[in-house]
Amino acid sequence: MSICQGAGIKDVKRIEFSTRYLLTLAEDFELDPVEEQKVVNSIHDRMTQCRYLNPVETFDLEVKSEEVYEIDVIGEGRQALEKANEKQG
Repeated sequence: MSICQGAGIKDVKRIEFSTRYLLTLAEDFELDPVEEQKVVNSIHDRMTQCRYLNPVETFDLEVKSEEVYEIDVIGEGRQALEKANEKQG
């Protein structure tokens, strides 16, 4: 955002970068959902990118922060971490 602010553009809150892929398949070839997911997984990074199945209408995030809690590693050691891991799934 500092680039926008440096250029005098004050109302920009977020900048998104997107990549679109067009896969052209032979007319008689069909991908089942499992094969389709394999293709998707092979062309993007699930940690930093997401797949939009519908056109993007907004980039507003509906993220709700989770409650912060403490893990007493000093007092309980490894058991505290294992308990937190189980709780978080």
